[in-house]
Amino acid sequence: MTVDLMPTGGAVHRDVTLELVCNVGAVPLMTGEEQGWSADVPGFTTFHPLKTPVGITHLSIGGVAIDRGA
Repeated sequence: MTVDLMPTGGAVHRDVTLELVCNVGAVPLMTGEEQGWSADVPGFTTFHPLKTPVGITHLSIGGVAIDRGA
């Protein structure tokens, strides 16, 4: 997917390619790819999160919330 990054106090970066990979082992729903994300920012580079042995992919979108009844 492509997104526009709007950093606070910075220039907008348009047409950033964002790839999200999420595997759900409990289902099992496996993509065959390593879980995580990458962002290819035109004019810069491709960003990847740090590789850790254990982790959770978390994506937060401002203004969006899911009420899970908790």
